[in-house]
Amino acid sequence: MNDPFIGMNTGERYATILYTLGQYIRLLVFPHPLTHDYYPYHIPIMNFGKPGTLISLAIYLVLGYVFFKLWKRKSIYAWAIGFFVATVSIVSNLFFPVGTFMNERFIFIPSIAFSVVCAWVFIQYGWSSEKKGIRFASIGILVFIMGAYIFKTYVRVPAWKDSLSLNGQAAMVSVNSARNNCFMGTALFEEARDMKENDPAKKLELLQEADYYVDKSLAMYPTYSSANQIKSGLVAERYLRDGDLQRLLTDFTTILNAAPRTEYVPQFLDYLNGRAPKDSMIDFYYKAGYELLTKTKREYPTAVTILKLGEKIAPDDPRILFGLGKAFYGGGDQVQGTKYLERAYQINPALRDMQ
Repeated sequence: MNDPFIGMNTGERYATILYTLGQYIRLLVFPHPLTHDYYPYHIPIMNFGKPGTLISLAIYLVLGYVFFKLWKRKSIYAWAIGFFVATVSIVSNLFFPVGTFMNERFIFIPSIAFSVVCAWVFIQYGWSSEKKGIRFASIGILVFIMGAYIFKTYVRVPAWKDSLSLNGQAAMVSVNSARNNCFMGTALFEEARDMKENDPAKKLELLQEADYYVDKSLAMYPTYSSANQIKSGLVAERYLRDGDLQRLLTDFTTILNAAPRTEYVPQFLDYLNGRAPKDSMIDFYYKAGYELLTKTKREYPTAVTILKLGEKIAPDDPRILFGLGKAFYGGGDQVQGTKYLERAYQINPALRDMQ
């Protein structure tokens, strides 16, 4: 998630960067809509055939032409263009990655150039005019612009009240952001978790809404670790309501397949030990720990963690012991691997023929 350009070719990478540079100028002039989240894929993958990229390219070519035309004259416009391009370039991903496609706070210093040009134009062509009508018109325009920016600031500030309001506002703008959909789901999940138990209907509503946003995030980015972590909490909460163990274990298998190191899964499985039917749990531990995590994913440390949970409730189950032996071997611990495999073979010699 901190490298939004993964999977892009060189052309797409620089076309997307160029597009975001154009978006910075658009937001300076017309700051709407605003969001704190510009992660994939609120900013779409661009190429040099898309209008957004071409418009941005045209704008910067014009700015470059004006800069080279006027810089020897020590023009304020040339200075502003140079200052803007120099300061925005270091946060644009052109020279080094900054962890996201763009962010509104990155434009704070570059906006000085925009403000200087606006003030210069107002003084040079408005306030300093010999014509009273132009002076009054320029003041009117200035008041209108200031009023518009003040109003936008006024309506934007409440979004920063808390994580739920901030992510809720972003969810209406950054609809294609896997990160914000995950964060919105997280905020709703935490709100539901912190609720008192005297309003179960409201808690259920929040959990269902959280599930909607987390599923959106996972549809965009199935291996997103943070989204899978929250999803594991949501399916655990659902199990506590409906008691459907098979559905829970199926969802846990899906999560472990997408993000094997999801921490909450083994935590909740440990809670289930001694509470859920033993045979169902042993079957899950073998399939998830050996067949999925050891054989398919080769996530040996996680496989050991899962299979160790199985060993807690079935210390002499040959499948669990066999899985642990294979997982330890795969992870490079031959001593432990041999110990568990020999125990498994003593109980069930037929396991020697398994791969």
